[in-house]
Amino acid sequence: MTTPHDTYLLTTFGDSRQFAAWLRAVLPRRPPDLVASWLRYQPHLTLVVDDLAKRSESELQRRRLRPAGILAQLAMRTLTGCDPPQALAALRRWGPLLAAVAAEDEHCGSEHLSAFFWYLLHVTETDPRDAQMAIQQHLPHPRGSFMSTAEKLRSEGLAQGLAQGQALGLVAGRAATLGRLLTRRFGPLPSEVETRLQAATLAELDSWTDRILDAGSLREVFRAQ
Repeated sequence: MTTPHDTYLLTTFGDSRQFAAWLRAVLPRRPPDLVASWLRYQPHLTLVVDDLAKRSESELQRRRLRPAGILAQLAMRTLTGCDPPQALAALRRWGPLLAAVAAEDEHCGSEHLSAFFWYLLHVTETDPRDAQMAIQQHLPHPRGSFMSTAEKLRSEGLAQGLAQGQALGLVAGRAATLGRLLTRRFGPLPSEVETRLQAATLAELDSWTDRILDAGSLREVFRAQ
């Protein structure tokens, strides 16, 4: 029987040790006899790793991709961890590419340049006005929409992060309070109970808190619904 052959492309940038840890997590070791029994039923998979950190800018710019795709790969390879002067220098080097992306956006109605601008502000400390001026000088005509769109995306991202942080803080606070109440009622908590409290959802914490007055033991507090 012939099995299909698929190729998976993984694009990485940054510390290769992080990729190695990820690979060990997603490809756990299996007993050899189990692998052998499964092998004939499995598709043949090839994992191709594209480590952008090991590619030069000129190599990436020669890739047969749309301008927005090349710009995205350059940004991932170069911008993370850059200080503002380095980021602005990269924008100057990428001038023709930025112009090509802007033309593509205008023709297709897309917002790739806005997304790039948001990424630039997100991973560097570059002043938005300096970044806008550096990009605008390469465009055939002034364009302000990408600035407003990027700022909107950034504001939405900050608001979402704040909301998530507040929710996590609320859950952590509830868990700590419930832990203190349980300790006062039943004595020192086993480690598995503390672990369960830390991993609980807000709904679970509320349910356990409602039971604490009537429960005669920890088992009754954490009984299944």
